[in-house]
Amino acid sequence: MYLYHVERISMQNDLITIGWREWVTLPDLGLQYIKAKIDSGRETSILHTFLIEKFEAGGTEMVRFGVHPHQNSPDIAIMTEAPILKQLAGASLGEPEERFYVIRTQIIMGNETWPIDLLLANRDDMNFRLLLGLSAIDQKAVIDPSKSYQLGDITEEEFIVAYRESKIAHENRNSVQE
Repeated sequence: MYLYHVERISMQNDLITIGWREWVTLPDLGLQYIKAKIDSGRETSILHTFLIEKFEAGGTEMVRFGVHPHQNSPDIAIMTEAPILKQLAGASLGEPEERFYVIRTQIIMGNETWPIDLLLANRDDMNFRLLLGLSAIDQKAVIDPSKSYQLGDITEEEFIVAYRESKIAHENRNSVQE
């Protein structure tokens, strides 16, 4: 009965039905595949990052950071950057003397694309590199907590091949520009 209700709501409101974990794309950040945990108990979305560095470009405050898109593949790292939407003091998040940056980027889930805000945090203990809170999926999706990968699954081999090919294309693009 519950699943039927979820599907009926999804069709009526043009919402996509997602499971408690999904593969998503963050194209602005160069992240072709990243596994996201849908965390309906959290408002804010968090992206696990490392080497977080604030800088300025053309009068805009920016942040440069690295992402290991797969928790079991530390050799795959994507370095990227984005404009800073806002900064948060660590004390407000229970982390004294630490600054957190929030960025806005596009997310692709299934065939849908929309902007989301992401808090960047260095949290090695996170099993999922991306936690999607309610603010990221509100008015876009209905969660079926009994399901996973409703929008499609990929194998670990497909994931690694996609990132290795992406890295080769990126390196070739850089060598052409030099």
